[in-house]
Amino acid sequence: MSSGETGNIENKHLVEAYKNVDYNSSSMQSFLGEVVTAIEKITLLSANTSLLDIGCGKGYFLKYLSERGLKNIRGLEPYDVLRDDNLFDNIIRGSYEENVIDDNSYDIVFTCHTLHHLPDSRPLFAIREMLRIARKYIVIVEINNTNIPMFFRSLLYLKGERNAYLYNLGRVRSMLKKVGANILLSDYLDSCYLTSDSLAYRTLARIGAPPYNISIADKQG
Repeated sequence: MSSGETGNIENKHLVEAYKNVDYNSSSMQSFLGEVVTAIEKITLLSANTSLLDIGCGKGYFLKYLSERGLKNIRGLEPYDVLRDDNLFDNIIRGSYEENVIDDNSYDIVFTCHTLHHLPDSRPLFAIREMLRIARKYIVIVEINNTNIPMFFRSLLYLKGERNAYLYNLGRVRSMLKKVGANILLSDYLDSCYLTSDSLAYRTLARIGAPPYNISIADKQG
């Protein structure tokens, strides 16, 4: 399968997946709140905090932050269909590989559920790009393959989520260490925004490790 065919499959998968994600659902609100709580263990988020969300999709996290009063926030998203159906206005076309963001431009560079979509199974270039753009911190949220439902979901959607089945907290920590980042927080997130709020899914999401992990790092030296 060519890279173009793979990209088309992934594009269709993302569009379909986002149809099932409701910003106002209790699962999404719990997830976004837990992410903010984790970040604020390291740094206070205020109206003056600048943040770039790479691979922001429709802008769920950005909308959540804007409702908390943050003003200097922006998203990068490569897929036109997601930008066109956005929940937050300040989203521009871009990616890890292609962007016009200067060095040290944002206090925080954030990404959620993106690294495993990249063709490189261990995308150190993406983390280095986050460190380049960040003035202070980078924040990475990824899935845990040690969560049984999440692992099997990753296998089910292998064509649309490439390397998801490989990811867990240890893998993210390993990549951060490989690029010389200074890890400030490495922890699990109990909330999961995918699929639904059904009792069955919420029960399954507790089998094994929590479904998501979060890592915060800064530049050494």
